[in-house]
Amino acid sequence: MREKPTYEELEQRCKALEQKFAKRKGSAEALLELEKRYRDLFNNISDLIMIHDTEGRLLNVNPAVCKLSGYAFAGLIGRPISDFIVPEFRPLFQDEYLKEIKKKGHSEGVVVFRAKDGKEHYVEYRNVLVKPEGRKPYVSGLGRDITDRVYAERALRDSEERYRTVFETTGSATVIIADDETISLANTTFEDLSGYSRAELEGKKTWTEFVIKDDLDQMRESRRDRGDNPGSAPKNYEFRFRDRQGNTKNIFMTIEIIPDTKMSVASLLNITDRKRAEEALQKSYGELERRVRERTADLAKANEQLKLQIKERKKAELDKENLIVDLKKALREVKTLGGLLPICASCKKIRDDKGYWNQLEDYIRKHSEAEFSHSVCPGCAKKLYPDLDIYD
Repeated sequence: MREKPTYEELEQRCKALEQKFAKRKGSAEALLELEKRYRDLFNNISDLIMIHDTEGRLLNVNPAVCKLSGYAFAGLIGRPISDFIVPEFRPLFQDEYLKEIKKKGHSEGVVVFRAKDGKEHYVEYRNVLVKPEGRKPYVSGLGRDITDRVYAERALRDSEERYRTVFETTGSATVIIADDETISLANTTFEDLSGYSRAELEGKKTWTEFVIKDDLDQMRESRRDRGDNPGSAPKNYEFRFRDRQGNTKNIFMTIEIIPDTKMSVASLLNITDRKRAEEALQKSYGELERRVRERTADLAKANEQLKLQIKERKKAELDKENLIVDLKKALREVKTLGGLLPICASCKKIRDDKGYWNQLEDYIRKHSEAEFSHSVCPGCAKKLYPDLDIYD
């Protein structure tokens, strides 16, 4: 038979029980404190906490879920999560997500929830299958609303697509140049201009490899100035470009530092045809100037000749006018004999308009300015003076 414990033994047992009770009390208080902290975290965390069973029905949610969805706590509990997922994601939830969580014990991804007001929210989740002893397994999930990030990324992709489209279709050869002069990005037009593929250019070629040496030093100096003081260096250049086949092309380039980087964007326009046209035009212009000078000299010479001809013509016209004046004066002085003159067939006297017969000499003298000097013609001299030898 077991002896009764002594007073000392009972006292020791009591102390042990007091210590054990105190320890358990401390553990309970600690557990209560831990539970309070968990509850505060559960209620105040901005992330989404959802607990659902293996069939996808909600068992518990934190206030952040209620705020995001627009539904009260009672309107969520017991309902399938698929009720709040946009239709195009529902088959994935049923056919893939639930199978994966049961098989692997965890799942993560992005799902789109539709709130009560119809607004869609992109939620990134990480869920774990929990198997408590003596209880049904459930899924504990932690999610985060990434809608703003998704829209920002989408806007960034759209912006990148727009800039890529502009980069590719700008119509000029365009490259992004790194600080070490390497071509980090090139568009299709630059491929055509250089004769190299994008794979051969990007990260492998420098822009300096395509510049004629005589033009390179000045361009490098300007690029250094642009890096030190962006506003001091020119942004536009004309230089000679040598492609893969060794052909030389005239290029007009616009270059600018990309803000907040050490990279530059350069746009290159092939102006070779324009340069040739300008040179041809300049040559034609020079030829035209030469012809104009020659024609001007010819015209000046012709003008001098014309002036001389005009002067001679004026002199001739003046002489003609003077001659006409003299002729008119002479005509005024000439008394003209005209009409039918009756003349005697024997004595050669002329009858005037009054019926008188006049000696031929008197009539002519009276009606003209002519004067007579008398002589004997050879025939008359021979007839009248046959003895005189005066017939020649």
